[in-house]
Amino acid sequence: MGKGLMAFIVTLLLVGSLFLVFPWRGEATVSAVPVVKTIDACGVIINESGYYVLSGDLNSGGTLCIWVNASNVVIDGNGSTINEEGGEAIGIARIPGGSGILNNVTVKNLKIANASAGIILMNAANVRVDNTSFWNVSDYSIYSLNSSEVYINNTVQEPGPNPNYFLFVNNGKSITLENTRTGAYNAIVNVTKTDGLRIVNTYAGYSLRMLVATNSSNIEVTGVTSNEISITVMEIYNSSNVTLRNDVFTRDYAANGPGISITNTEDVLIDNVTIENYDLLIRISNSSNVTVNNSTFPKGEQFAGIGVQVANSTGIAINSNSYQKDQPIRIFNSSNIEITGNIMPKTRIGIYIELSQNISIMNNFIADIPGGETGINITDSSFIAIENNNILNFSAGIFAINITDTSIADNTIAFSNATAGNIDFSTGGILIEGLSLLGGGGPSGNNNTPNTTTVQGLLGWIFSSISALQIQNVNVTGNVVYGENYDPGATGILLVATPRTVLVANNTVRNFGMGIVGLLTNGTKVVDNTLSNIKSNISWSNEFFVPGAIALGVSANVSVEGNTIRNATVSLSNVVSAEVNVSKNRAINTTYGIFLVYSNITNFSSNYITEGNTAFTAAMAFTTTVYNNFFNASIAANITNSSISWNVSKTRGFNLVDGPYLGGNFWANPNGTGFSETCNDTNEDGICDTPYHIDANNTDYLPLAVPPNLPDLTVSNLSAVLVDPAQNLYNVTITVENVGTKDAGPFNVTLLENRSELWNTTVTGLATGESILLNFTWMPAQGVYTLTAIADPGYPNDSVIESNESNNERYVTVTVGPELRADLIVTNISTPGTIYAGATVQINVSVVNNGTNSAGSFNVTLTANGTLIDTVLVSGLGAGSDIGVTFSWIPSTPGTYNLTVIADSSDSVLELNESNNALSTEVRVIERLPDLLITGMVAPALPQNGSPVTVNVTVFNNGTLNSPSFNVSLYVNSSPVGTQSVAGLNVGEYMTFHFNWTPLLPGLYNLTAVADPESSVKEYVETNNERSIWVQVVKAPIYKPDLTVTHVYLPPEL
Repeated sequence: MGKGLMAFIVTLLLVGSLFLVFPWRGEATVSAVPVVKTIDACGVIINESGYYVLSGDLNSGGTLCIWVNASNVVIDGNGSTINEEGGEAIGIARIPGGSGILNNVTVKNLKIANASAGIILMNAANVRVDNTSFWNVSDYSIYSLNSSEVYINNTVQEPGPNPNYFLFVNNGKSITLENTRTGAYNAIVNVTKTDGLRIVNTYAGYSLRMLVATNSSNIEVTGVTSNEISITVMEIYNSSNVTLRNDVFTRDYAANGPGISITNTEDVLIDNVTIENYDLLIRISNSSNVTVNNSTFPKGEQFAGIGVQVANSTGIAINSNSYQKDQPIRIFNSSNIEITGNIMPKTRIGIYIELSQNISIMNNFIADIPGGETGINITDSSFIAIENNNILNFSAGIFAINITDTSIADNTIAFSNATAGNIDFSTGGILIEGLSLLGGGGPSGNNNTPNTTTVQGLLGWIFSSISALQIQNVNVTGNVVYGENYDPGATGILLVATPRTVLVANNTVRNFGMGIVGLLTNGTKVVDNTLSNIKSNISWSNEFFVPGAIALGVSANVSVEGNTIRNATVSLSNVVSAEVNVSKNRAINTTYGIFLVYSNITNFSSNYITEGNTAFTAAMAFTTTVYNNFFNASIAANITNSSISWNVSKTRGFNLVDGPYLGGNFWANPNGTGFSETCNDTNEDGICDTPYHIDANNTDYLPLAVPPNLPDLTVSNLSAVLVDPAQNLYNVTITVENVGTKDAGPFNVTLLENRSELWNTTVTGLATGESILLNFTWMPAQGVYTLTAIADPGYPNDSVIESNESNNERYVTVTVGPELRADLIVTNISTPGTIYAGATVQINVSVVNNGTNSAGSFNVTLTANGTLIDTVLVSGLGAGSDIGVTFSWIPSTPGTYNLTVIADSSDSVLELNESNNALSTEVRVIERLPDLLITGMVAPALPQNGSPVTVNVTVFNNGTLNSPSFNVSLYVNSSPVGTQSVAGLNVGEYMTFHFNWTPLLPGLYNLTAVADPESSVKEYVETNNERSIWVQVVKAPIYKPDLTVTHVYLPPEL
């Protein structure tokens, strides 16, 4: 078959197809269809709209093959090839001197080969490139300038030499590349100054870059895959509103990255993207509002490298991603960062942050590789929240240097790196430092033994030297830090060079050589922590530090309070420190309880130290006060060259063993023979009769004794009963009991009225287990009063020393007013929105007692237009209370009713106001009826005269009663066409009727459907039974033959 004949058949088929797609309506004649034109050679300029088909392969001598200079043009290659010799294949642009935008141009079913540029668009709109392939194009497969609404679909860059760019766009709008498989040398897609770029379901073949976008907006890359991008998958510069979703970018080899580079760009979403085998997967710099979500970053062949790196940016969210890189996340000089829900199962440094602020790190899982350094590493940053993370097996779980305004809370940190037993302050759970550990020199002077002055001078020099450090307002709370295997050289929580307040509270630390360590700290608070199995070698030689469960070295203004320590070598060590308060701590089973060296102005009180070897060890400790502690150890104290006060003055107040006085300490021994356990206390004040001499230079002059038996006075009852309402006369009753273990001597009982003394009496004594009843007559004015009864008032200057001084008071509130009566009010009547005659109706009523006294039983009645409907008995109602009452009513006939509810209708309750017991409301009762509506009426569009037409009519019962039988009729221009009957229609049901009608002539017709045209059914609304539509009937076409001579045959002999 020759090409000419083939072209003719193709043309004929296309004409037929156009006719089928665009059937003509109206007159009987057939209008002309678009002419299909054939392109037989290159050098064509298309100046007219039309459908152009290549007759076959075209060859060009290096010049433009087809120039489109018209709108509404289709170029159909019909599977043919344009073979350029270095020129451009198709240009879609106005010829010089032309004006306006070319619109609606399609290129399809074509192959372009050996061209410098495949398709060039200039000042064009609504351009489609479909099912087109390119081979050996040197510069651009598709080049677009100043064009919009460009759709490129199902295109292929065939294997072979690649162009510099497959798609190059400058100043474009709404560009789409879809279902394409392509490659390019420099970049597959390069866009500049473009608003709206979509790359969808495309495979990116070999190229240095998949996408380069500059000064562009509204970019979407979805469902794109590649394993052949050699340098950078995407480079986005100075752009906005970028979305990368469901893309996979991998390589079969490891090489430099970054995989995705975002620079000077805002509003970026990277969601469910996989990137592999780039040393830097995502780089974000000088950008804002960037989100990286739900993405996967496998290890691939190149484990070393960075997952997401952020620099000089703000508003970055990195959430719910999975990493297998040795440095998953790195942040530099950025702000407003959210890192949440990421999984980093094998990493060297999980999250690294430097010079940044406003950072949230939450709910991440971070685990190390062998030799992993840090789970979270933060330097010179502020306003940080590190919360609810799981950090496993790093040399340092969280390592922070010079941070401010930071919360480290509720994290779980497991440590497993071994230190071979040597003290190593670079390893542990949480490490917070203001500068390098113990770096720099020291104060000048001699090396004589420290005393109060030299310690203070040393601390003053140190803290003035580090005062410029920014670290402050750091809270370490609620964390669980543990060694998976006990490590004597590591630290649970370490603070170094923190010149301002750091709070360490409610943490759990176990299996470390050191628990909580503070070196060069000032203002630190260590509160309510739990530490266990903290054991280390205290012979480590350093004059500024002794390891311990809580260890302080060269620190000041520190509070250690409420901590619990179990199984430790040293529970608390304090070296070269001052102004340290240690109170309310519990240390159980510790070799050394308290260990002080070179410390002064230190207070130790209310601590519980038991089951240990040595309770208190001190060397060179000055101006130290130790009182109200419980020491239970084989060796009570070991003191060298120290000045310690072992008690305060005897003062009323409950001591640690529940004795009534503060003084010294309780000295016990594991075998029960401690000094406090065996001393005499003849006056039963809880203080031993004789001092406890610890050694020749240390004496506790007021050692605590086993607490004596003591009385305990309590006010068990206080009541005020109105006995004469006319005079506001009350009988006040006070009951005082002795619930202690010893008889009480004389004491006073005081009654206060609004905290001012009203009455006072003396009780001569009260034996243990007995009580006394006291009465007082009270006549107050009207008002609200608080009465308070106190047994033995005036603590600590009261008369009776008790075992419990906190239970001596009781109070009651009394309202004094006019005669106490109820006041019953009906506040609300609730009825259904619609009430039907003959149906049961529930009427809900609210009744409140607005009076000053409870109401006894009373009746509540309901009447309708004065007729009693129902009565409900209420058993009683307290003052200020309300109750709901429900009535049932069956109205017999439609109409308007006045409903009235009366509380206490029988006047059985004496009230403050007897005139406010009734409330009325008006309701309308209606009859149940059907309501027939025509909800739908449908006829075919543009029917032809002489052809039957089906009209569908839908009827709906919108009423409240099932309808009896009725008719439905159809009218055309008011003339009846047909009537159909139905036996009935239930409430809420639809029924569709099908009417047949054959219009005889073309024209505009009015079709009207009527439900119940005879009005045989009584309805709610009788005026909504009709519905009309207009139908345009067109003239049926008249087809005529069209005979064509296709062939003339002459015999050869002629």
